Amino acid sequence: REVLHGVQVVIAFEKKHLQKLREIAPEFSGKAILLGQFNRKYNKEISDPYGKSREVFLSCFREIEEASKECVKYLSALPTPKRSLR
Repeated sequence: REVLHGVQVVIAFEKKHLQKLREIAPEFSGKAILLGQFNRKYNKEISDPYGKSREVFLSCFREIEEASKECVKYLSALPTPKRSLR
């Protein structure tokens, strides 16, 4: 929970990650989104390609790359939070 203090957005790859966040820190679930939602073409979970074929890995890479570009645009438009000195 402490690591989430002050965050504006939590980005996950899979729905199970969002579910785990709701379990351990429900107060942050409203700030969570799937990375795949930033990609209009896919708009879905991005599954871990570990142990799968090269084609699956490359497809996953393309999904992440495309969604990340849109995610950066989204994050760039968010207001910059004021940070306190600790």
